[in-house]
Amino acid sequence: MALSGRVCAEHLRDLRRCIDAERGHDVVLDLNEVKLVDVEVVRFLLECEAEGVRLTACPAYVREWMIRETPA
Repeated sequence: MALSGRVCAEHLRDLRRCIDAERGHDVVLDLNEVKLVDVEVVRFLLECEAEGVRLTACPAYVREWMIRETPA
């Protein structure tokens, strides 16, 4: 599943629905074309990884933000 452009909290319900529909399969989110996210999306991506969803081509700023949002 590829994401592009700006991804914000208002997209998360639909994105969650798509991911849930793919359960039982390897779910991969391709973030190569993502340009902007908000904090809710960063937290959502952390949850996805914790659930076994693989993130590919994650922009460096998003990965750094994810690291900062990870509880110590």
